[in-house]
Amino acid sequence: MSSMTPQPPVSPEASSSTASAGRSCMLSESPASSGASHGEQPDSELAVTREPASSSSSTSQPKRKVIEKMPLPKFMIGGYLARNLLPASVLPRQLNPVYLEYDHIDDIPLAWYGIEWNGTVLVNYAQKYGWAVLSQQSKLGAYDIVPTWDRLRRHYYAKHGILMCIQDVWGEDMDQIEKIVSFYNNREMPSWTKEQRYVVFDTLTEMGYKPGEAAWFLDGREHL
Repeated sequence: MSSMTPQPPVSPEASSSTASAGRSCMLSESPASSGASHGEQPDSELAVTREPASSSSSTSQPKRKVIEKMPLPKFMIGGYLARNLLPASVLPRQLNPVYLEYDHIDDIPLAWYGIEWNGTVLVNYAQKYGWAVLSQQSKLGAYDIVPTWDRLRRHYYAKHGILMCIQDVWGEDMDQIEKIVSFYNNREMPSWTKEQRYVVFDTLTEMGYKPGEAAWFLDGREHL
């Protein structure tokens, strides 16, 4: 994932810290949007096909495919099966409840879809909507990432019903924990709509990310 070129300055005091956030994100219905996919293709699209029009009707009706479920892999504590699958721009089926047989959703290792923490990117995005907060300590018009982040996530949730959170996840180095800004997790996939995911894709585009730069990361508490 590439770093972004800064435009508005971020105060040095604030950029070294990140605001804390809850580890579980509340999600609700979001307005429809027509964004490009950022590597995570909505399962609702994968599960829909069309039949030829019958003689009694000139309009074909969408028909959902029956998704063939696969057994839940045997994830073992202390193992690397889940960590070897992520990060990835597309959620592997071994971690996608839409394609798995399981007794309880919590049996599936937790993964988050998001971007690496980048204060400059977040300030740039917040500034577009008037949500950025100027630093009280800077005389150069720098922005303070801590109150900006808090204001950004509150206004974003009010607008879209999607709560951005800071998560500790396993990074490219399987033994290194990194911080990301998450939008949703894999256990929410069965209830998430195509429209909600398009809202996230549009946000990523506005932030300057290209398709495939956002990714799925394994939650840092999962040692599987």
